[in-house]
Amino acid sequence: MNLAYGYVAQTLQMHDELEAGRVNERRRNAADRLAQEGERADGRHGLAGRFAEWRQGRSRQRIHGLPAAH
Repeated sequence: MNLAYGYVAQTLQMHDELEAGRVNERRRNAADRLAQEGERADGRHGLAGRFAEWRQGRSRQRIHGLPAAH
């Protein structure tokens, strides 16, 4: 009987470890995807971004918001 309990406990532990590995892999993939999207966003500027840099006289990273025409 104790052998059966040990087998069940070991099986559950292995299942938990496998599930934790899957969750960690998904989190790693999501973090990598977000990092790549961030690198792409910092990369090429569109025409509006280049115009804003020229108009404000500073880089796109330093522009926190364009003046709104009200």
